Amino acid sequence: TPLDHAYNLEPMARAIGAVQQEGHPLVHESKYAGEYHFLGRLRRPLRVMGKGHLSDWARKHPDGYILYYLFDEEKKRLPKDIRFLQRYRGGYVALFSSPQYLRWLERDEPST
Repeated sequence: TPLDHAYNLEPMARAIGAVQQEGHPLVHESKYAGEYHFLGRLRRPLRVMGKGHLSDWARKHPDGYILYYLFDEEKKRLPKDIRFLQRYRGGYVALFSSPQYLRWLERDEPST
């Protein structure tokens, strides 16, 4: 259907499931209502964290992954080698490795 690209969460759920099966720590940015659990056959709950704490978490978990929601303007600055990206409602949901996320933040910050 025409809306599948924005509302079908199965591709991202499978990517999250693969990260869990590989044994990587994973954190979900902002609120989480369990939308990926059944579709991704997730075996562990997703830890939820606000945006303000993600960079500290990423530094402490260099083998970790972050599930992050963003809009078109932010998407333009994403690294090409991101683990997974898909449309979600009016924006996107991205699955970053911790190093990718930290590099993306550094690019996004204005230089002084």
